[in-house]
Amino acid sequence: RDLRVTMARRSGHLPEDASDAAVDAALERVEKARSWAVRTDNEFNYRLAETLPETEFDADTEAALGALADVVADESPDEEALQEAIYETARDHDLDVGEFFSAGYRLFLDESEGPRLGPFLAAMDDAFVVRRLRCEK
Repeated sequence: RDLRVTMARRSGHLPEDASDAAVDAALERVEKARSWAVRTDNEFNYRLAETLPETEFDADTEAALGALADVVADESPDEEALQEAIYETARDHDLDVGEFFSAGYRLFLDESEGPRLGPFLAAMDDAFVVRRLRCEK
């Protein structure tokens, strides 16, 4: 519940001063939308991996993920700044940009592709994103 509330607030869908009743109503709408997405199996049916997926990355990718974690920890970037930071981090570590995005999707969705990664990660709690990028349980 806490992560969903944080994501809704950071993405501007739920005001910081929302009452408990408003939060509950918003989460109920989100659950209905999630159920619809699952039922219809549409292309926007992404589900955050609740635990760290089993992944193996080479040393360069691990270093880049760590560098991206540092950006999130130090700057708390908004969605566009984070999207650009993902590109820059991949280039700075001589990684294929598409493969670096796939590494992010594997860490957060346990999938090889997904939504725009910067906005997706920016909507989450920074501490959670940093831990996941550093592959910490």
